[in-house]
Amino acid sequence: MSYGGGPSDPKLRRVINILQGHQLSLACIMEMLDQITGLHSQDGSKVIKRCEATIAKEGPCIISVTKSLNPSDGGHAMIAYAVSGDKIMLVDPNRVWANTNAGHRDWYDGDSNYIACTSGSWIFVMKGYDVWPTSKGHLTVYPVSVAEPTGRTPTSLGLNVADLLAKLFIVSKSSGATILQVTDASGKRLFLPDSKAIDCDSATGMRSIVPWFPSVTSENAGPFPFELYFSIRTPSYLEVEFTTGKTGAVFALGSSASYITIDCSTPEETLLIAVSGIGTSAPSYKILRSSSNNSHTTRHIPLAQGGQI
Repeated sequence: MSYGGGPSDPKLRRVINILQGHQLSLACIMEMLDQITGLHSQDGSKVIKRCEATIAKEGPCIISVTKSLNPSDGGHAMIAYAVSGDKIMLVDPNRVWANTNAGHRDWYDGDSNYIACTSGSWIFVMKGYDVWPTSKGHLTVYPVSVAEPTGRTPTSLGLNVADLLAKLFIVSKSSGATILQVTDASGKRLFLPDSKAIDCDSATGMRSIVPWFPSVTSENAGPFPFELYFSIRTPSYLEVEFTTGKTGAVFALGSSASYITIDCSTPEETLLIAVSGIGTSAPSYKILRSSSNNSHTTRHIPLAQGGQI
């Protein structure tokens, strides 16, 4: 092992990466969706109660923090082992108790290893002294029983979650690409207007799509060049508005049956597209609005025939 940089043995690093995949199980995604749409994930007082109940029932649990509401800003996962007043006590993989260098053992010895929770907010100081969230962010709790494998087969690790859910994602060719809004056939939306805040109102919000925050952030990590969203249902129709960032982006939407990908090379372009036939072997899309008249490269990938994305 190497302090601060993770395991130096590539085989060990791979094993750890595979094990961290347990967090991306269907049960974890359902937990995240429940806590976000239930308006718990931004309210420290509600998270305290959930964490306290989880620890009382099962012992230490996984707790995830996000830098903001934007999934490209990433997140971080830790172990919560106790609740003390308005504090959730932690073990942070970025701070190693056995390491006597500054910012490691002294963090624990100085009783700084906590998330401070109040009604309507929470605060965590990342290694490197960045205060999270920068404005608003998600604080979510996962029982170990939800994340741990139930057997030795790949499906027991939750690795088949990608086959179970519809997905949409955007990959930036440099930076700045982002999904601005998603609307279903009934007019319900993913985000509140002009924000990355999930619309949790059952009258106006979809309440079926959840962002995935990569829980691998260290103090030196920059924004991730992608956004990924899971839908617990496979909608037949979606309208998606996105912008391509500084040098263009690739957008994709689909299910276990097939994908549509749109390669956009024009910088700072905003598109509104309609995708039909999601979940079928032949989805289609139409550009409803574009800030440019440039052409785009489109691919249809039938995964059932061995295609990959």
